[in-house]
Amino acid sequence: MSLKLQFGKKIQELRNLFLLTQESLAEKLGVSRNTIARIEKGDNFPSVETLEKIQEIFNIEYGELFNFKETSVKQLEASLSARLINLCETDKKFFISVIDSYLKTKNK
Repeated sequence: MSLKLQFGKKIQELRNLFLLTQESLAEKLGVSRNTIARIEKGDNFPSVETLEKIQEIFNIEYGELFNFKETSVKQLEASLSARLINLCETDKKFFISVIDSYLKTKNK
C-alpha cells in the first residue's frame, strides 16, 4: 500500500475519531472538501502547511500521523479531550463522575 493511501486512511480514521465530517475538517484546514476526499483516497498528499494544521487539530505528534498501525492511546486521549472541551462545566463533571465510577468498579 502506498504512503499516500496509508496516510489518507490515517486522516480518515482521525477525522472519524474526532467526529468530524470532511466538510468540517476542510473548513478547519482552509481547504475544500474535495481536497480532503482526495487525500483520504490517496490521490493527493497535503502540503507542509496543511500537515502542520492537521497536527494541531488532532493534537498529536507528527510521528503519530505516520504511524499506520492501530490507533494509539494518545490519539484516543486526544479524541476524548476534543469531545469534552466543548461541553459545559456541569456536563464535564458528569462525565468525570461516570469515568470515576467505571474505574472504581473495574478495580474491584
